[in-house]
Amino acid sequence: MFCPKCGAKNLDTSKFCKACGRPLPNRAEVERALSQSFRLPQTQGLIGQVLDGKYRIEARLGTGGMGEVYRATRLLIGDAVAIKFLHAHLVSNPQAVERFRHEAVTATKLRHRNVVGLYDVGISAANNLPYILMELAEGLTLRQIISQSPVLPLDFAVTVIAQVCSALDEAHRFGIVHRDIKPENIIAHHTETGWHVKVLDFGIAKLYTQNNDGLTLDGSALGTPQYMSPEQCMGERLDGRSDIYSVAIVLYEMLCGTVPFKNIADSAIAVRQVQTLPPSPRSVNPNVTPHVEAVILRALSKRPEARQETAHIFAQEFMQAATLVFNQQAAPPENNSAPLRAAIFTKPKPVQEEILPPESAPTPKPEEMVSSGEDLNDIYEDAEHILDEILLEKKSGEFESSPPIIKPSEPL
Repeated sequence: MFCPKCGAKNLDTSKFCKACGRPLPNRAEVERALSQSFRLPQTQGLIGQVLDGKYRIEARLGTGGMGEVYRATRLLIGDAVAIKFLHAHLVSNPQAVERFRHEAVTATKLRHRNVVGLYDVGISAANNLPYILMELAEGLTLRQIISQSPVLPLDFAVTVIAQVCSALDEAHRFGIVHRDIKPENIIAHHTETGWHVKVLDFGIAKLYTQNNDGLTLDGSALGTPQYMSPEQCMGERLDGRSDIYSVAIVLYEMLCGTVPFKNIADSAIAVRQVQTLPPSPRSVNPNVTPHVEAVILRALSKRPEARQETAHIFAQEFMQAATLVFNQQAAPPENNSAPLRAAIFTKPKPVQEEILPPESAPTPKPEEMVSSGEDLNDIYEDAEHILDEILLEKKSGEFESSPPIIKPSEPL
């Protein structure tokens, strides 16, 4: 039997993969799926068809690990929507279909501005093809944005992470863990008011507040190894802190231009997620500040209890660390007036008078007379006091009355 995740060959009686440690599917289920393979529904030729008399399929938008996504029009309303069809190899297993329906129905409870809304879940009467009808999100995926500019500005990262964590915080309140947070599942759309972010694929999320043992497909961990938490790699029970780990890796990639572990087999990445500490963000990008790094590394703790308790807390800590950077960039340097002070308040060194012969010594004119040392000291003290008042007024006018505002970046 071959492992469905890493492809390693195992004994037919093995319950776990010898290469990656993942649970292997039950042989009886595999044989049943193979016996039904001739009945697998096909997604070829869907363009132009009308699904269940309600949705006209117009274009293929893309494919992912769970299915294919198409653009469609709701005939009765006239608006554009997206339809996701499950891949054939998942449709072949009745347990997969039931779990897909159960979890998608639960995901429809999410009504959040940063979540792509799910409108309907069904099975096509014509070809027995399960599908999810959802909102058609505009914009670019975060993966597309990263491909254009691997290292993204800090203020853009703040905008994205704040909205992603807001969506996850809402999902976690309903007991839903996403399990596949990655740049491909985050869409950012630039509007007149700034960047608006939406999270995709909540329809394949897993409930962690209910016992779904009867709906287990093969026990394997869904997700993308580069963004999976250690407990997800080991197939353990998950909660919202697993998503926090994944979001931290997304943030790591936005600020450093790379993920902590890459360029190796998926099984090796999973092992590193469990056993190896990630490289320090500052070792990859020295522009990452210690405060921002500390927030990321805490979220990347191997033990869930060492991470931030909620997505809201993670976003809050990151925004506070970023605000320190923004304030430092907006405020004038502390020694900004040092050159001016040096020019004004550096007292002249005493010059040794040159003794001239009496006949050549010039006669000082009244306007060239110098005040006494005591009067000169008074002038320096008064000038320094006046300059302090001017600098204080300037500082108060520019920074105390108008605190720096965090604005999203311009379109990339």
